[in-house]
Amino acid sequence: MTQIVYVTRRIKVMESKFYVSLEAARLLKEKGYNNYSTVYDCSVEGNILLNQEPMYGEWMRDKDVYPCPTKAETIDWLDSKEVYIKIGGVGSGKRQKWLYSVFDYKTCGNYESGYIFPTRLEAEDAAIIKALELLK
Repeated sequence: MTQIVYVTRRIKVMESKFYVSLEAARLLKEKGYNNYSTVYDCSVEGNILLNQEPMYGEWMRDKDVYPCPTKAETIDWLDSKEVYIKIGGVGSGKRQKWLYSVFDYKTCGNYESGYIFPTRLEAEDAAIIKALELLK
């Protein structure tokens, strides 16, 4: 039997721009993501913590634990499911805005294009969530 050992280092979720949002993490769990990754630990009342020690398997069955891979790991996983994301910039300098496109290759047509976002990070987050929603 696996003993649950909480790690030595936890950071507040908002401190890292490299990980998916909690909303995306919940969708990842729902869609069957079970790769070795860091996790959101929602079991601590009043806090959502990012547990930096990678976990997989039985850990994901806990109702208060969600996979929290990096955005790059998530995009790679989506690629393996034949759902592709593209992020692009419009304009330049201080006026630059960001948009996304998501294409589901398996259905040859589930295509979504995102609105204009003020930052690349916001466009990435929205694209990942939209891609997960399209994933069958």
